[in-house]
Amino acid sequence: MADEIKELGIEVRGIKYERGKIIFQAFGEAARLMRLRCADNVYRIIAEFEVGPHKSDLIQIEIGMKKLNWERLAFEYSRSREICVSASRRGKHAFSRFDMITTIENALARNGFTRAGKDTEGAMCIRADLDGTCCRISIKLTDAAFRFRGMIVLF
Repeated sequence: MADEIKELGIEVRGIKYERGKIIFQAFGEAARLMRLRCADNVYRIIAEFEVGPHKSDLIQIEIGMKKLNWERLAFEYSRSREICVSASRRGKHAFSRFDMITTIENALARNGFTRAGKDTEGAMCIRADLDGTCCRISIKLTDAAFRFRGMIVLF
């Protein structure tokens, strides 16, 4: 993927590999990232903060979410008030990824966002990844078609 990024002329810094993810800081035109052929999905990291291991520490996710300008993010990434939230966690926690999702949905509901139904097209897709105590919040830049682009179907 690093070679492909260079071929596309995307200036990057700090490439790291984490559990099936490639994290880097990109500069320039974001649309170039949509030409990556080695990636299944592309996310933009919008925040990182600490979250403790106890269920009562879920409030830290809510506090971290409140610090972000969701009006601007919705305008920039979806122009919709609908959200689709997914989460993962690794480490010892007294809560599940579903508890994380509920916390994020409730925090954004206070700002007028609603959970998308089965059809998430047009919704702002938010991803929360918790590894130990580090929580990373990202917005998905690609839709489902991106993952399956270029597939050849023979009849």
